[in-house]
Amino acid sequence: MSAPLTLRVFIASPSDAQEERLVVRDCVEKVNLERKGSGAPIFELVGWEIVRGTAQRPQEAINKLIHECHFFLAVLKKSWGSDPGGALEYTSGTEEELFTALLDLGNKSRPMRDVWVAFMDAPDAAPEIKDLRTQIQSRHALLYETIATTIELRQKLTQLLHGWGNVAQKEARNVGLIPRSGRDILGADHLRQQGEALVELGYPDAGNAKLETAAEIGGSPEKLAYARVLARQGRMAAAHDIVRRALAPFLESGINSPTAAEVLAAEASLLRRESEHYKSAQRLQQALERLPGDDEYTRGVRCRIRDDLGLAYQKMSEFERAREQFLLALGEREHDGDPRSVAQSLVNIARNDVAMGDNASAGNRASRALMILESLPPSPLHANAQLLRAQTLLRTGMYADAIEHAGMSAVLNEQLSNDYGLAMAENVLAQCFAKIGDGESALAHAKKSLELNVQMGNSAPPVVVALIKKFEH
Repeated sequence: MSAPLTLRVFIASPSDAQEERLVVRDCVEKVNLERKGSGAPIFELVGWEIVRGTAQRPQEAINKLIHECHFFLAVLKKSWGSDPGGALEYTSGTEEELFTALLDLGNKSRPMRDVWVAFMDAPDAAPEIKDLRTQIQSRHALLYETIATTIELRQKLTQLLHGWGNVAQKEARNVGLIPRSGRDILGADHLRQQGEALVELGYPDAGNAKLETAAEIGGSPEKLAYARVLARQGRMAAAHDIVRRALAPFLESGINSPTAAEVLAAEASLLRRESEHYKSAQRLQQALERLPGDDEYTRGVRCRIRDDLGLAYQKMSEFERAREQFLLALGEREHDGDPRSVAQSLVNIARNDVAMGDNASAGNRASRALMILESLPPSPLHANAQLLRAQTLLRTGMYADAIEHAGMSAVLNEQLSNDYGLAMAENVLAQCFAKIGDGESALAHAKKSLELNVQMGNSAPPVVVALIKKFEH
């Protein structure tokens, strides 16, 4: 018989609820004992007690535990707790833990499946607790109970655990709740998701508007999402400004966290696009040093940073060092089993193969990446993989096939409002048509590539300039 599924439950509470925490722990143990031998899922209780000494803000380490949990319960009694510090201005550690769980509940890539809040009946409870209960009641935001005794807590929690044990899979849910700071953190996250979806569906203006609003009211994830879109559209000065705003809070509260590392990596990515490759590599190496721990989220951040570091090494013609970073990222991604991320690593390695003159290996990896991506919704990665395949086909003289793949890349990049990618696709199309003797088409695509590069403030690629000179007269 295979081992039963283990569902992780995070318990959050201020320090005055120690008795209730013991009741919760005892209740979980008894439910697990009842389920023993049945094959039904069992529960593992997780809390702040697991966190030991850390170089990062202590609450960041607690939040990482929440990211790995399937369920979240908060027990509030009289005390609200103390200010945990941090960029998002939460007023207590328990408040930050609750909103971290609610953000994860709305994120389809996180395991969080449900959130429950238990308000112990305490007439002299802190005003913050009373306000939270009123807000949950008025907004019908999430599951909660007002509980009179620890006996009732045990009864309610036992029923809840048996229900949670039957939740088969994650269903992302967005909750309308606002923290004490007044910043609509959950609303900003929802706007970010909507904005990214609109951009991918080919509605860049509507998507940009939502992303801009999300960046104004949200935290680093929202600011970085907006900065990435701005960079793809060639608006580099604006992208730099957003990244600097995302980085500012960490300069005060400490930068030893995955989120801070992602901000540093975003800054490095912008530097690479502006041909500051050495500065980019330095910043990325610093970002890697800011990643304590080895949970799935941290590994994902580390892999993305290795991607960017490999690209920086490529630009400096240090292809072996680039390959090392790409292979390290691929190994971690294959272990975690995320197909989109595996495809990203294959594209990166293939581009490095091209730079090293190994077109056969590059073509095979590009084809494998496209096969993986077939079942996934269109994204910038699809466009990159199509363009890479076109480039390998161009180099091996298969011009008609190269035109097909480059054309698909151009369509996707235009739909996604990715001017950076579209300029490269037009460049490849111009070269392909020149090879088959279609000067008129080659000239049209070369001019389009030149126009896009000028709009983004980039230098015109020499091959594009040469093709325009050749076919314009």
